[in-house]
Amino acid sequence: MLNSDAGKFVIISNISDAPWFIKRWQAHTQNTKLKGEKHLPWIYDRDGSIRNFLQVPTSDTVKYFVYKVDNKGIIERIFIGRVKVGTIDGAMSPKEIEENLQEVVNLINKK
Repeated sequence: MLNSDAGKFVIISNISDAPWFIKRWQAHTQNTKLKGEKHLPWIYDRDGSIRNFLQVPTSDTVKYFVYKVDNKGIIERIFIGRVKVGTIDGAMSPKEIEENLQEVVNLINKK
């Protein structure tokens, strides 16, 4: 939905609170499904170091956070979003997902 070039954004999945066997098996599989065939920069934060660096306030599985890094390297949280419980398992339709993301896409495109 962003229509941005690769390298203009990075997706980070915080899987640090998941049990070790989920980290090794299910989390990567689910994130790979989300990524699809696209060659997107994607980080699997297994130990929580990126979450801690960004000071993400929660590990709530239905919340997502969007940050912007300016030309000086300053990181700013610009959006906090929420999805339905079970979204990764198909609880949201493609239309619901698009509607959920539209606000943050508009915000990013303005910045």
